[in-house]
Amino acid sequence: MMKNQIPKMRRLTRRSSLALQDNIQTQISIPTNLTPQMRITLGDKMVDEIVRRTRSGIDKRGRAFVKYNPEYVAEKGSSKVDLTDTGDSLDELAVLEIGLTYITVGYAMTYPEADQIEGLNIGASGKPGVRGNSKKARPFIGLPQSTVDLLVAQVRRDFKSGEGQLTQKKSSFMNAFIARLLKEVGIEQ
Repeated sequence: MMKNQIPKMRRLTRRSSLALQDNIQTQISIPTNLTPQMRITLGDKMVDEIVRRTRSGIDKRGRAFVKYNPEYVAEKGSSKVDLTDTGDSLDELAVLEIGLTYITVGYAMTYPEADQIEGLNIGASGKPGVRGNSKKARPFIGLPQSTVDLLVAQVRRDFKSGEGQLTQKKSSFMNAFIARLLKEVGIEQ
């Protein structure tokens, strides 16, 4: 690349930006009668479950991932389809937004490996501008509704038993800690 040449980047039009977003983020429906703390806890559990299932070779529908082609198996040295090379991408999966009726999980639009994530989800091997092949797709961002229902029930049980809630002592400690931090950076409550 010449000294003053700008690196070639994927040009995102509104349409391609929305398509990319659909392929690297998923909005999961949740019941409306969850408290804000329950929704936060549920979001964390969803991300953990997606990572666990992905590393076990299970897609967002609860099915085994499409097998790797023989050339890739030879290169990788394993036929286990777990979508991990280094594991870095799965570690970056996050809760992006929490609403009253949904939790959005996935990757930020600015995530450096967005093309690779999109490629896995549509079967395009992370190549920008390449139309996906559904027979090679390995969609992993999301969960079957039955799994979401189990996680919701688990969160409700945890909060009912007090495991999911902050105790009064922890809550007081956290409030004091946050107040001290704010004061240190020059923000008074």
